[in-house]
Amino acid sequence: MNSMIVDGNHIYLAIRHNIAPPANIKILKLDMAGNTLAEWDLGDTQENEIPFGLLKYRDGYVIYSLLFQSPPTEISWILFTDSLFTPTHEVFFNEEEPTYGIVVTKDLFATQDGNLIATQRMGNEGGVTKLDSAGQVIWHRRLPITYGPLNLSNIHITELNDGGYAVNWFRDRLDQDTFYTYPPAIFRLDAEGNILWEQVFDTYYEDYEVKYMGNLFTATNGDIVGMGYRDFYSDELTRYLLCGWMFRLDPETGEVIWDRTLCDLSRSQRYVMAFLAGSELPNGDLVFTGAYEDTFPNGLPFINDPNVWLVRLSAEGCLVEGCNEWTIINPDGSITATDEPLAMNGGFIVYPNPGNGQVWVKAAGESGIGQRCAMALYDAQGRRMKAETFFTGGPQPFDWGDLPPGMYYYLIRSEDGETQSGKLAIIR
Repeated sequence: MNSMIVDGNHIYLAIRHNIAPPANIKILKLDMAGNTLAEWDLGDTQENEIPFGLLKYRDGYVIYSLLFQSPPTEISWILFTDSLFTPTHEVFFNEEEPTYGIVVTKDLFATQDGNLIATQRMGNEGGVTKLDSAGQVIWHRRLPITYGPLNLSNIHITELNDGGYAVNWFRDRLDQDTFYTYPPAIFRLDAEGNILWEQVFDTYYEDYEVKYMGNLFTATNGDIVGMGYRDFYSDELTRYLLCGWMFRLDPETGEVIWDRTLCDLSRSQRYVMAFLAGSELPNGDLVFTGAYEDTFPNGLPFINDPNVWLVRLSAEGCLVEGCNEWTIINPDGSITATDEPLAMNGGFIVYPNPGNGQVWVKAAGESGIGQRCAMALYDAQGRRMKAETFFTGGPQPFDWGDLPPGMYYYLIRSEDGETQSGKLAIIR
């Protein structure tokens, strides 16, 4: 996401070669139709470069990259160039360096005072580093140590109107049985990197719910806007739905102005819905972009065509006027705004899709709980190949036995007459 910039009528990309030539980083200059106008190769003096980002800075550019050198060592490499991508100077930060470590693996951008701010995660530690225009460290701050898994949360930062910062990280709740162990958190820093306050988004184990933070930005009025997703569990073992999550904070106090969750159940691919980035429009509306999928990345088989999810909301985080904490787009396209979680008025979730032996079927709302339902599977010629009955409530398995791989159609009927149909792919 950070390796592309738009400058006037041109697009610049920083990419890594698929092969391993002496210069591993290629810069492409494209027109708005995607035609390549120019290209530059960088990094011939280094080894195993992986570009993380490209930044237009002052009269030139900055490319930040990770180097993997022998013996196994990771080094943060920041390369400064002129406007034609001719290197002017470079700085290095070794992971073994005790004070700073690797100073940039996530964000790097120019600050209001003309310097640079960077974020990184190294093991259990997150850090924020301010650099001058030559890449020299002005100050470095470490965030509270966490023992959460590396895939739990990114670390991102946004500059606030007063020259301070907000950075997303997470807290450990290892000593508390009621809260989820590693909830996301926002830390408010002053211009020198000192922590002024923190806002932790705790969730409770009994709700089988976890929040993940993907990114954040500063609104025109100075508010902090963040986004990610909420992960819901039907029980302690089976995940069944992720929904987009957004929030807005007061930059002075950290008070939550609003906290919203958006679940779009009108699409066949509705198992994962996550926001990864956002921005504010001139009229104050908010735009969030992310992805929706029908299978978790660790699901089997892993066959996912990525789908872009783009949502425009009001400044209050609403898709419809007078929204509440939850906004549900129902299977029929109608919209429900509620302060109760997942009040979806029936419907079923069938996942994963494609599947490799069985799928799970779950009532999407409360209206069908406890009802006897029938599910039938048909081939492309309309012949019924498999049928089972089940009671709604927790997720129910539907095993299709030795059916050959291919595209099938399912039909679910409940006792109250509700029906749902869709496509189901079988993969072996």
